Amino acid sequence: TGAGSSELVIDGENGYVFAPHQPEKLAELMDKFIDNPHLVKEMGINSRQKIKQYSPQAAGIFLKDALNRCLTKNL
Repeated sequence: TGAGSSELVIDGENGYVFAPHQPEKLAELMDKFIDNPHLVKEMGINSRQKIKQYSPQAAGIFLKDALNRCLTKNL
């Protein structure tokens, strides 16, 4: 997995996590998508929901709120 990607994937909810170099596991998971095509759409929706919390807008709101809390405590 790439930097941070393992934290974004919730196994079975918005993707699948498996150890590298396991072609059998990858084939099993691909079969699951073939047998259950609705999972592709559902997991895509779940992934978009998950990544929203990491948007630039969300980060800006978080930083603004954190700064406001710090300033309020120091007054």
